[in-house]
Amino acid sequence: MTDRPDGSPVSGGRPKKRTVREIILELAEAAGEGSIGPGDVAKVFAEERRRPGAPVQSAHRWSRIVREEAIGLARAGRVQVLRKGKPVDPHAPVRGVIRIRLVR
Repeated sequence: MTDRPDGSPVSGGRPKKRTVREIILELAEAAGEGSIGPGDVAKVFAEERRRPGAPVQSAHRWSRIVREEAIGLARAGRVQVLRKGKPVDPHAPVRGVIRIRLVR
């Protein structure tokens, strides 16, 4: 097993698949003071799961998982879940469109 130029490990010639949590944290970090949408995370996750030569998967199928992971990270204090630009209580039911940002 060798490393790619960016330092990430390669196993069997394919890059390691990241978890939804890892993708959320990486994209939120890259967004800086801004926020990311669950759809952004789902698209990256779906693309990393796609087999070479396979058709592009709908990211929508991963949306529920991304929301659940984001709420879990919010409960752990790692990110904030936003509704209409304001943080919501992750221990209460979260409905509707959300955004995600790192806790600063």
